[in-house]
Amino acid sequence: MEIIFLSILFPFFFLNYFITLLLLFLYNVYVGRQQDLDNDDFDSPYAYQIGGRQRKGEIDYDLLTKLIMVLSKGLMEDDVNLPTELAGMYAQAHGSILVFMPGVPEIGRLSRLLEAHYQSQSSGSSSGSSGPRMKIIPLHGNLAPSEQRAVFKDANKNEIKIVIATNVAEASVTIPDVTVVIDTCRVKEIGFDAEIQTSSLIMKFAAKDSLRQRKGRAGTF
Repeated sequence: MEIIFLSILFPFFFLNYFITLLLLFLYNVYVGRQQDLDNDDFDSPYAYQIGGRQRKGEIDYDLLTKLIMVLSKGLMEDDVNLPTELAGMYAQAHGSILVFMPGVPEIGRLSRLLEAHYQSQSSGSSSGSSGPRMKIIPLHGNLAPSEQRAVFKDANKNEIKIVIATNVAEASVTIPDVTVVIDTCRVKEIGFDAEIQTSSLIMKFAAKDSLRQRKGRAGTF
């Protein structure tokens, strides 16, 4: 009787054991994937891909970088065929391109990405030139007045200014030669973080009034 009883229960225990191992394996794969996402080097120029992996709510740095690169040199006819009504949107910008970012860390990340992409295109260009030289200038409230004054200096010949700023450029600072505004529609404000039970800077979408004010920073749009 005992032999018959064990022969009936053995397949049942074996099946449960197999299912447990399978669940543990799937759990470890999921945890490993989450750790890979958390440990990604987001400062890498290739960390973001348009249409690829993107965390919900994150700023698309890849899209920003490629848009600024296109506007700084202009979109050639050989690059892509665009309708006439859209071709003017991608014409080469002049003066300054003003980019609104929510905070200082985001300004630093975009600056590094632009530098990396510009250097990559310059080294890979057969003619040795990838369009006008980019002059990247950060602008935020932590800078000294002498550093902030750099945004008012005109760009040199064959040079375009890329001013990457926080909301300090909404009204406090007026850059006269801005012709293009790129807005991430984000802002950082002090708020209460329930997890750490203290006040901290929280990134959120900017108010509509702020967005209209940012758009008005460009002489032509």
